[in-house]
Amino acid sequence: MSAAADAYQALRAALGAMEGLALYEPGDPVDPPGVVLMPPELVWATGCATPTTARLLAIVVMPRDEQSLQRLLDVTPRVAEAVDQADGVDAVVERADPGSYTAGRDELPAYVLTVEIAL
Repeated sequence: MSAAADAYQALRAALGAMEGLALYEPGDPVDPPGVVLMPPELVWATGCATPTTARLLAIVVMPRDEQSLQRLLDVTPRVAEAVDQADGVDAVVERADPGSYTAGRDELPAYVLTVEIAL
């Protein structure tokens, strides 16, 4: 497997082990609360034959109700910590932007985390 694939699998394992959150990939039916892990963008440093950095989005989604924002504010730092502490990968959350995620016909409240991975 490539370094990027290994890193992606390490993040899947770390996020999939979080209690109370389901892990999804794009196209999966989403039943919040959960995290949707998007495929990584790959970056090559000048002169390198293989990617040196990967960047991906981890989207924290919650059901839409009066507690959505509070739950997002409580859970998002836990997700960032799980990324930072994932075994076998040098990953860090660069930022978390408020947003939404379309699941079927629903617009779910979300935080979109930008994750950078050194390969």
